[in-house]
Amino acid sequence: MYVLQTLITIALGLVGWSVKNSIAELKNGIKHNADDIKRLEERHSSEMERMKEKFDDLKSDLPFVYVTREDYVRTMNNVDKQMSDINGKLDRLLSGSKEG
Repeated sequence: MYVLQTLITIALGLVGWSVKNSIAELKNGIKHNADDIKRLEERHSSEMERMKEKFDDLKSDLPFVYVTREDYVRTMNNVDKQMSDINGKLDRLLSGSKEG
């Protein structure tokens, strides 16, 4: 009888030890995953800040790099008007020299 009780106690001890080790491994895995997530969130956060800075730089540089369609049309109309004025002056100058 004592032998049977001893064997059952040993078996229960082994099962308990196995469960304890499994729980400890799960806790370690969860802690490891939580650390990985925290590290990735920090990296993601720093990358997002860097992207925001780049985007802000782009927004501030856009007016100096690109021209809107309206600005282009307005400028080209001014250039056309100035060219027409110059053309008219040249015509008057040339027609005045032919007459004289």
